[in-house]
Amino acid sequence: METQIEATVEKDSFYEKKALFESALHKGEIKCGGCVIKGDLSGIQSFIFNIPSKHASMYLKGRSAYVQLLSEVVARYVHDTLVGQSVDFAQAVIYKGGGNFLLYYEDVHIYERIEGLQAEIDKVLYGAHHGGLYLGLAGAKYEKGYQASLNKQLQILKKRKFSGLSHHNLFEPYEKAERRPISGEKSNHNGEQEEVSGFYESFKELAEEYIKAEDISFKPTKVGAGNYNSWDGVFDAFEQQVEFDNTHAEPYRMVNRIDVRSFDDLAKNSEGAAKLALLKVDVDNMGDLFSDKSLKQTHEISDALGFFFEEYLNTIIDEFKGDVKRYNEEWKKVDIKENARRIYTIYSGGDDAFLVGPWNVMVELAGRLHQEFDAFAPKSAEISLSASLTIIDKNYPVIQAAETAETWLHLAKQSNVNDPNRKNRKNAICLFGEVFSWGEWGYIMDLKDTLITALSKNEDNEQEGKAILHRIYNSTKGFKHLMTQSTRGMLNFQRISRFRYYLRDVKDKELADNLFEIYRSILLQNQFKGQKITNIMMIPIAVRLAEFFTRNKISND
Repeated sequence: METQIEATVEKDSFYEKKALFESALHKGEIKCGGCVIKGDLSGIQSFIFNIPSKHASMYLKGRSAYVQLLSEVVARYVHDTLVGQSVDFAQAVIYKGGGNFLLYYEDVHIYERIEGLQAEIDKVLYGAHHGGLYLGLAGAKYEKGYQASLNKQLQILKKRKFSGLSHHNLFEPYEKAERRPISGEKSNHNGEQEEVSGFYESFKELAEEYIKAEDISFKPTKVGAGNYNSWDGVFDAFEQQVEFDNTHAEPYRMVNRIDVRSFDDLAKNSEGAAKLALLKVDVDNMGDLFSDKSLKQTHEISDALGFFFEEYLNTIIDEFKGDVKRYNEEWKKVDIKENARRIYTIYSGGDDAFLVGPWNVMVELAGRLHQEFDAFAPKSAEISLSASLTIIDKNYPVIQAAETAETWLHLAKQSNVNDPNRKNRKNAICLFGEVFSWGEWGYIMDLKDTLITALSKNEDNEQEGKAILHRIYNSTKGFKHLMTQSTRGMLNFQRISRFRYYLRDVKDKELADNLFEIYRSILLQNQFKGQKITNIMMIPIAVRLAEFFTRNKISND
């Protein structure tokens, strides 16, 4: 499949990284010697999304930036503690991103010293986050099977989080947490929620710095542990300082440095219903991809995936720019900013991404991301992209929406929509709790667009628009039997003609003809092609999306 990106520079980078990705998949030789150390940060989603509703977008960007920087800071702390300046940090890094890092050292005994480091990391993170974030540290000799060894150690550590801390640390009263609750709010004397200053409020300040910065760099410091009244206090405890726009320091690759828009603005710039959508995407079969790969292969594969999620993704998002309307509290338009971003990146890196934007934009973006990733990932890699799309009202609690997105992504990754024999799961998308193959998603988009075109002819006749949607919804029952037959290769072509007669209740002849062509295409694909179209809920979902387009923002707010 060809990518649709037209920018020459980006196309050159795209195909260059794709070629390197493909070459890295050829079997490499693991030459024994030295050791590897892996860090894995967990609790990321709960930490990022456990925020107050007020200023949600700014808190999200600040926390996302913090998590990204924290992983880098801890990696540098581990490196400096183990080898100091004797080995350049950049030379030791095999990969870093998505809350993970992998370091390599020629001295095979270095990894034996990480137990003490784990205790120090536990002390800082527990002191700052009271168990909300945890970073496990594992080490192994660089030899065949090293990846499995590292992953097994990290699984054990996650079951014994903060086991190196004393009982006094773990069971002390939660007075500190009351002063800086995870949500970033506290109750006042009237029982209402208000923002707190200090540690969690500092994430808003970090977001402001991060957005404005042209580059970020890191510098060792001997400030050491102190209090955790701000995000940089945690970094001081790891003997690292983050500097913004220091032109004399080694630059750090920026990820998703964009303007932060309020969720109100995003929802009000949707088409039809004033709703948001959260899109979560994740690469399938990553464990198999890195299995038995040499360090060079691991580095090149990670670099290729990093390019897609940390750089190329932004190019795709830029194609969804549009006029951004500004509204006041009375929903009156006050300004239009031309060609502005309408998609907000919560986080993106490693092998996954989490994005939010106007619901209608995100519906289109989902299929586009899959198309671009399918064009980028070599077939020999045997990886794919699964996703969840969660459409919500703009005031819906962010943490609950994130939990739903995670649950639906899990459903997509556990489905067998692409293989009746249940061997090749994943490579699917979940919306409203229904799992679809990407082929089925394409038909949903075709049906949705066909319905919207018909509804636009009746925009002054609300009752007729509702009647059209009702008739199409009712066609589900008659089509289900035909679709079941076609998946078994037992399609009765006379029944197809009869079904066309069933659509006679659709008064718009052009609409009826277009719908019949889509239905017929589905049946013929099932009868004669490999991948089957099986989820009849395509039709109700398309009707629901089309109905969203007909809604009035103000009356349905």
